Amino acid sequence: MNKRSFIKNILNFLFLGHRKHIATNIAPAKARKIQKNYLINKCETEPPYSQPYVEIAKQIFSSKAEVSRAAIFYLQQIALNEDTSAEPILAILQSYNESPKCNKENAVYLQNAIQEIKFKYKK
Repeated sequence: MNKRSFIKNILNFLFLGHRKHIATNIAPAKARKIQKNYLINKCETEPPYSQPYVEIAKQIFSSKAEVSRAAIFYLQQIALNEDTSAEPILAILQSYNESPKCNKENAVYLQNAIQEIKFKYKK
């Protein structure tokens, strides 16, 4: 027996156990079926896609002023860089500004962000 194959067999036995080699190639039709089932199951439990700023917007309501301020900053940057996201983000920031849960420590940052977005898009 070749030394190399003997060592390889020992290592395979130790790290892979008694499992036999599993084929990693599957037919394209089977792959499409797996993907389709995954999407069907995912859509039943959660929306398949949401805008990235939605998760950031949730952090505005944090009790920590630093977290809220960072969320305002990142939402402002997304709005300034993505034309399609500017209007929804502006609406989020304005509604937060009017809500009683608005963190008064960040009022200046919030007003500056709203004004900068409005100025860029002339709203």
